[in-house]
Amino acid sequence: MDVSTVLLLFLVIALFKLLSNKRLLVLLANQVTLLKRYSLAFKMSADSYLILDQAGKILEGNASLAKMIGYSEEEITTFCFSDFFSDWSPNEVNEYIARNMIFGKSIFATNWRRKDGEIINVEVGMTSVQDVFFCSIRDVSERKQFEEKLKESEGFLEIVLDAIPDSLVLVDTDGQIVLANPATYDLYEIPYNHSLPKREDFERFFKFTDAKGRVITSEEWPTACALRGEVIGELELCVTRQDTGKRWVGLYWALPIYYKEKYHALVGVKDITGRRCAEIALEEARVALQLKNEKLSELNRILEDLSSLDGLTAIPNRRRFDEYLIREWHFSLNDRVPLSMIVIDIDHFKLFNENYGYIAGDDCLRTIARTLKTSLIRASDLVARYGGEEFACILPNTDSSSLISIGNQLKNSVSELSIPHEFSRVAKYVTISLGGATIMPSEEVSPYLLIGKADSCLYRAKAQGRNQFVSMSE
Repeated sequence: MDVSTVLLLFLVIALFKLLSNKRLLVLLANQVTLLKRYSLAFKMSADSYLILDQAGKILEGNASLAKMIGYSEEEITTFCFSDFFSDWSPNEVNEYIARNMIFGKSIFATNWRRKDGEIINVEVGMTSVQDVFFCSIRDVSERKQFEEKLKESEGFLEIVLDAIPDSLVLVDTDGQIVLANPATYDLYEIPYNHSLPKREDFERFFKFTDAKGRVITSEEWPTACALRGEVIGELELCVTRQDTGKRWVGLYWALPIYYKEKYHALVGVKDITGRRCAEIALEEARVALQLKNEKLSELNRILEDLSSLDGLTAIPNRRRFDEYLIREWHFSLNDRVPLSMIVIDIDHFKLFNENYGYIAGDDCLRTIARTLKTSLIRASDLVARYGGEEFACILPNTDSSSLISIGNQLKNSVSELSIPHEFSRVAKYVTISLGGATIMPSEEVSPYLLIGKADSCLYRAKAQGRNQFVSMSE
């Protein structure tokens, strides 16, 4: 191996070490940044924290802790952890830590002495992190005082519980019912000489569902929620037991409390079976009434439709025609658009009836009515039976040129039916004469003026030989 090769190898090794050191520096920089963030969070946290070494010496405490015990952050670091305990000696503190920190975590309640001498109740949570202990401190003095008062009034509380008509149950973290008033036995129909079952036994003997019939899971039980620190209120459940049937209960609260050195869930429940059954019956009656009203509305709509339709041709009748004319007249007046009308008469229909019979005449009327209706393609256009062999069309927002086009289309559509009429004086098939008019509605004139103008044009169409459309406009 020559000298240049050796030098090249040394150069590669040097570059590799340089890159490795650079990665290490970046990693260290990231760790430093992360430690700064943790340190800032530690100092600025609203909760109280401190850090101990293995010997119990306080290495650091945050501002929240300093405020709680009355010492400055600098003063705190001059103490050992055991110095703040008012009831335990340093040896007792160290023995407790050694005995309970085997698994790396411990939570306990004790008393601390503040700088001003005041004794406060605290809850301490310790976690072992490498070669130090990380501790969270909570001032639970107010809670402790409340619990002590609660203990003092247990006898009185039992009297009160017996007098309360609603169910009150106290459940511990193991699911054991440790306290229940007589109303609870009555609610679940359990004999007084029987001990109340544990929570899981309740789940086995009773089925709990919500208002929609969904089964309540163990994690959703009010006691479980309360033991997690959640406050539950105003929950209605259906309780089903095979031998007693269904009952409805209303949960009005479930609270987490500290009782006899343990956390419990205090649950208040009332029997709402009567009220719930009444509500269900009322809802069923409401639904039944709603269905009846809907059916009645449908029948009224059908009757209204029937009263507006011609019995023979099944198209709108004269009554519907008059209502529609007034309505469209006002719409056209407000929108300032023209309104048109066509009046139609079947040519020599009397001769048709006399020679072909009235049954054939009725068929002819139905066929022409159907043809006129299908020839008007706009939903707003209306064709109605106006008289015996007369029809009329209302054409909203239709000017005179469109009116002429529609009138001729209607005339041709009927002619194309080629209904035989040997006795007509116009053609060998059924024809129609049409008169149309267009008007711009105004406050000064009546809508019936439009009818008169259309009738006048129909008269002219007949006078001029029938089978034609005559119109006028303003």
